[in-house]
Amino acid sequence: MPGLCLGYNSYGAGASVNHLHFQSFVQAQPLPLQHACFTHNGGDKPYPLPCRRFTDPTDAWRELDRLHRQNTPYNLVYSQACLHLVARVPQDSEKLSVQSAGYGWSEMAGAVTLFSREAFEGLSEAGFEAELAAFAP
Repeated sequence: MPGLCLGYNSYGAGASVNHLHFQSFVQAQPLPLQHACFTHNGGDKPYPLPCRRFTDPTDAWRELDRLHRQNTPYNLVYSQACLHLVARVPQDSEKLSVQSAGYGWSEMAGAVTLFSREAFEGLSEAGFEAELAAFAP
């Protein structure tokens, strides 16, 4: 199915329990994390927090295994082309604001859900980038 992707939150990265729970979605447009302008996709613009892009499953599993051994939370976005992996601080980190502590794979990928017109109007690109940067391990 064109545009089919999977999102994943590891334990401590937006997951409430430590089990395999993927969220599927179909996208008409790439998520910000998937844009070609970012260095992890071959572009020249840095993403607000470290992101790795994998096309080789063996390399991806090695990195996931390393993160597991280090107890480092992470978020994943699987597409037909690749895997995007964002290692991050735990959702209960003191570095995070109350409003962003629950961020999971979609927010790490640049898609934030807001619940009021005031929140929408008060969110700037620079402000959201600063919030994402706080998740860097």
